[in-house]
Amino acid sequence: MTNEPVFWYYKTNVSLWPNIQTSDSSTFEWTKYHDFEIEIIEKAFQKKEPYVILNKYRIDFKHFIQINLNSDMKQCPIKRECGSIQKMSERKHRFVSISGESTVNAVGSYDAANAWCPFLIDWQNSAVGRRASLNLSVCIKACAQGIVDEAALDKIHSNTKVSDMAKKILSCLELSDAREEVLKTCVYLYTHDSFLYQTLNKAVREFDKSKLNTLGPFCYFLHEYSRMDKGFLGTVYRGAKLSLLDIEMYEKAVGQWQTWTAFTSASKNRSVAELYGVNTLFIIHITNFTLGGVRGCDISHLSKFPDEEEVLIPAGSIFCVTSVEQDLSQKYIIHMKL
Repeated sequence: MTNEPVFWYYKTNVSLWPNIQTSDSSTFEWTKYHDFEIEIIEKAFQKKEPYVILNKYRIDFKHFIQINLNSDMKQCPIKRECGSIQKMSERKHRFVSISGESTVNAVGSYDAANAWCPFLIDWQNSAVGRRASLNLSVCIKACAQGIVDEAALDKIHSNTKVSDMAKKILSCLELSDAREEVLKTCVYLYTHDSFLYQTLNKAVREFDKSKLNTLGPFCYFLHEYSRMDKGFLGTVYRGAKLSLLDIEMYEKAVGQWQTWTAFTSASKNRSVAELYGVNTLFIIHITNFTLGGVRGCDISHLSKFPDEEEVLIPAGSIFCVTSVEQDLSQKYIIHMKL
C-alpha cells in the first residue's frame, strides 16, 4: 500500500442517469468521499475485491462506478488518487478560520478559572457527566452512542462510517490500557474529515447545551488527551479569512489575555496554513508557562493525515495577542503567545 494519502472521488452532475448526456463539463464535479468511506473503499480495493457495499451504494472496482442499490440505472464514475498534502484542499476548513469562527473572548488573566471550556464544564457538572467521568466503561459507551445519535440528526452521513467510528471507540473496552487507547482513538477520529469535529466545535463554540449528552463524552476524552500528552513547545501556524472588523478586534486585543472557546488545529508547517489563499496568518508561539496545563498537542503521529503536522490546541486555551501587522503582500500577520 502506498505511503502517500489515498483519496477516492465520485463524479456528480445534474442527473446521475447514465442515458442522459450533456456536453457542459461545468455540470460535473468530483466529490471526495469522507475519510471513513475512503478507508472502507481502499481496504476492499487492496484486497482486490470486485466491489464493496457502502451504505446504499455498491462500489464496483471492475468498472470504477458507484451504483445505487435501489436502482442499477443510477450510476456515477469513481476515481482513486494518491498524492501529497497539495491535494488536500478539501480539508482547508481544518486549518483555516473564517469570519465569525475566530472571535476572541477576553479574560482577566492567564489563569482565569472561567476561561476554560464552558461546554465541557457544564457536561462534567451534569448528573450524566458526573457518572460517566467517574466510570470509564460508562463514558466509553456514552461516547460511542453519542456519536451515533448525533449522526442520526443529519441523515446525509453514511451509516457504515458512523457505525465504524462507534466500533472503534467500543473496541477500547477490551484493552488493558483502555483509558489511554480511547483517548488516542478519539484524537484519531477527530482528525478525520467527518461531521464529528465540525459539529463538535460548532457546539463548543456556541455553547449548545442540546449537544451535551451526545458530544460531551467525546469532548471530555479529547480534552483528557491533552492532560496525558507531554505537550508541544514551539511555533505553529493557522490561516484565516477575516473581515476588517475581525482584524480590528485583534488589534484592540494586543497585549491582553484572550481565549478561543473551541478546539483549534494548527500546523508546524507554515505552508499548510497558507495553502488556501488566506488573508490572515496566525503565528502561534507555544511556550513553557508554569501555570496551567498543556496548550498544544502534536497529534501528527495519531492523525489520518500525518503530513499535515497537526498540533491540537485544547478548547479554552488562553493566549496573548502580541502584535498585528501586514507583510509586503498585504497579508495580516497576527502573533500570539500561548
